[in-house]
Amino acid sequence: MSEDNSSKENEVCRLCEQVVPAEKFETHSIFCLIGNQCAIKITAIDEKLFDIINELAAAIYAASCYYLKGFVNMTSSEVSEDHLILSDVEFEIVKEIHKKLHQILKIHEFNLYSIDTLDNLATELETLCNSRINVFQKPLQDIVHFILNETSTKLAQLRSSYGACTILLDEDPFSVQSNEEFMEVAKNSFSLRYSDVMPDAQDFEIIKPISKGAFGQVFLAKKKRTGDYFAIKVQKKKHIFRKKSSKRVNDEHKILASTANPFIVKLYYSFESDDNLFLVMEYLPGGDCLSLLENLGCFSEEMTRVYIAETILALKYLHSYGIIHRDLKPDNMLINKDGHIKLTDFGLSIVGVQDYIPLELNYDQSKPQLKTRREKAFSCVGTPDYLAPEVLEGTGHNEAADWWSLGIITYEFLVGIPPFTSDSPEEVFENILHKDLVWPSDCEISKEAKDFVEELLQRNPSKRLGMKGEGAKEVMSHSFFQGIHWDSLLEQTPVFMPKTDNKEDTFYFDDRSETHKSVDINLNSFNLTTNSPNPRKFSRRRDFPTFQFRNLSHLAEQNTSIARERASSIAPNSSSLVEIPPKSRACSF
Repeated sequence: MSEDNSSKENEVCRLCEQVVPAEKFETHSIFCLIGNQCAIKITAIDEKLFDIINELAAAIYAASCYYLKGFVNMTSSEVSEDHLILSDVEFEIVKEIHKKLHQILKIHEFNLYSIDTLDNLATELETLCNSRINVFQKPLQDIVHFILNETSTKLAQLRSSYGACTILLDEDPFSVQSNEEFMEVAKNSFSLRYSDVMPDAQDFEIIKPISKGAFGQVFLAKKKRTGDYFAIKVQKKKHIFRKKSSKRVNDEHKILASTANPFIVKLYYSFESDDNLFLVMEYLPGGDCLSLLENLGCFSEEMTRVYIAETILALKYLHSYGIIHRDLKPDNMLINKDGHIKLTDFGLSIVGVQDYIPLELNYDQSKPQLKTRREKAFSCVGTPDYLAPEVLEGTGHNEAADWWSLGIITYEFLVGIPPFTSDSPEEVFENILHKDLVWPSDCEISKEAKDFVEELLQRNPSKRLGMKGEGAKEVMSHSFFQGIHWDSLLEQTPVFMPKTDNKEDTFYFDDRSETHKSVDINLNSFNLTTNSPNPRKFSRRRDFPTFQFRNLSHLAEQNTSIARERASSIAPNSSSLVEIPPKSRACSF
């Protein structure tokens, strides 16, 4: 931050984006994380109850034969046999249940008064239902039991989350004094309507384009409310649909949203407009390893060893959840501000062992020969140089394909070019399948490094390093990594530290930006607004059902960093900082 944190009167919470007095920021952050986690669970409950409300409304309409204000507006032709049919006895009581449900769904605030209100409504609803449930038909009985169960779950979730917050004040969790203290810290930051804090394109200031992908482009952007910088990947829906890649895009989002590892790029938000999908990720100012390699020619063994070691830790994490990256290459190995590697671009990633999947290699032989490796990389979805033999042969593949790609990258780092590269994809494929690995005579490379690469580039996947029974452990145990301290890689002095003038400096991406301009990609080609003037509208939620997303764990980490920085500026030797407990996160596959 540009100013001394100890002198700042207020901070912006990254979770709720409310301005919070600096002295209350740490406590607020803990409360806010618990509140947001509660909001996600409550939202899921409310969505199910909302569906029930619609079903009851349809039944009431069908029974009353006239439109009731506040219910779903439907014509008689829309009433089908699938709708609940009410008897005369059920009709009046269902109207009361419907009314109570509307009141329950209106509870959005996160405080003791909401809990008391919901508790009273739950009691009234239970009394109402239990008094007549024996006369209900079986379908209505099932609905009533579901309503009571979900309402009880919502109440329990509110009580649990509120109690977890207020108990930190060392008071009786449900005392009036504790509630007043809670409200003083939290103010009005909490809302159980999770959508209230979902971002959209209007929340970001687009600074400049920094790279291009298969379906769109990546921009450096600043969040207006917090001033934080991000890399926003904007993907055009029309390109996704034209290439029938909705599943691939959804899979990439699922992987990014479900992973939490220091060597994998962080996804903070995602959302959609009528025309575009947006992935808001951390901005890594050091550029990618291909750019660095092109500048240096090749890497030293020490530099190679560290970068490959960090990549192995990322692959170890991914493979433990059954994720195969499938597009591992220097372009997708980014360098953060501290000089450490982060894997990105999961657009070709898959989960589990795969049978034959046809490659998407988009190159046009009628076009002039491409000149640079960067341009050659743009020409393919699935860059030929790094593909494993079994992928090319279509015999099915697993995580062994990633270990092959790692061997190609290691060779490239040490020598300067991939071992099987050629002028055309067909020649590259032929080399991968049949050409012997050759080491240049003018490069001084240790026998340990050569052996490591050769063990990874075994054409038989079962004989490949990493596939002999112990996975990443056997790769990490190779003699090439002697001296590597696997548990403290992040604490070691980086082999390359990016130097930037300011937070908007994209020096390490500038060469890529020039390449993008040469292929007619520019900011004006994207409609970054939420409401598109384009009359052709693409379906939201149906095609991309999980794209409205906020990563609470990563946002909580931002709050922790702010609180830690403030604590250290006030009392440098203090060790009393309370850690904001980000939700334990793992892949949900």
